[in-house]
Amino acid sequence: MKKSIVISVLISMAVTLAVPAYAGLAPGQTQIKAYSWFRYTYKQQDNRTQESGFAVKRGYLRWDHCFAPSISSRVTLDLFSSDKGEDPHGAGLKIKDAYVDFKGVIPEGKITMGVQKHYFGLIYDWEYVTIEKSFTDKNRIAASRDLGICAGGNLPQGYGEWNLELVNGEGYKKVGKNIDTNPALVGNLRLIPIPGVTVGGSFHKTSNKQNLAAVGRFVFAPVDVWGIYVTTAAGKDLDKKGAGFMLMPIVNLSPKVDAVFRFDHWDPDTDKADDAYTLLIGGLNYHFVKGEKGKPGVMLQLNFERKQPEKSGSKPTDELLAQLRWEFATPGL
Repeated sequence: MKKSIVISVLISMAVTLAVPAYAGLAPGQTQIKAYSWFRYTYKQQDNRTQESGFAVKRGYLRWDHCFAPSISSRVTLDLFSSDKGEDPHGAGLKIKDAYVDFKGVIPEGKITMGVQKHYFGLIYDWEYVTIEKSFTDKNRIAASRDLGICAGGNLPQGYGEWNLELVNGEGYKKVGKNIDTNPALVGNLRLIPIPGVTVGGSFHKTSNKQNLAAVGRFVFAPVDVWGIYVTTAAGKDLDKKGAGFMLMPIVNLSPKVDAVFRFDHWDPDTDKADDAYTLLIGGLNYHFVKGEKGKPGVMLQLNFERKQPEKSGSKPTDELLAQLRWEFATPGL
């Protein structure tokens, strides 16, 4: 199955590149991108080493293609190191994107169909300023991608954006009998009342789950602060409730160096004692080379994490992570 997916995508790439009529992201233009994360992880609890080793945590192969001024597509494969039993060769494969955008159907907006971003909270524009996943992804509140249809666009005069999705609701890793027969409805609104200030909220609703998020971002150089507060309700009567938040200030120390601090608190069941935890992260990001729009070209990330369970007498878990990230893209082909 995995070999078939890889072969199909590579053949499609080869055909696109081999036909001059479709090479040119003007109509007919293709662009291939690659993203790699090489990470060292050291994990310790109660002075005992639990993990120490290198791994490729992300290996994106991305193919963007423009069919017409109003129609474009993206396919992304994620190849990564894995210690799971179903990945006996130490590597796994996921389809991270597979969608087509139709622009112009909605004024200042578009319709997207396929495996796409999940417009909930901060997860859809999470830039991995910390090595750790976004708050909602880490706590399995909402996956970073889902399968479905989305309508979205910009508010007039740059005052924000909106999105409305109909998706499976279980994320991009589950299909068929592994999903609820009732689809999920996702809504998202971001407002920019003044330059540098963004506030908004999201909801994710299924027959047995309801997630709500309030988000904010405040950018006043050299400080950039992200925040999110999430509540969850699950079960037949939506009686299992959870709540938590993340606060993450980023300080630009120089054109190449950023300091980042993050504080998380998550309680998956507010009626149950001793199941919450607090996470503290501190780190530095060093940009050897910056890509377009400030994205990593080649970047080194150093993070220290401490996770402290709420349960009385529990020991914290400490992690030291070092990650080299590099990204590149071909010119339009």
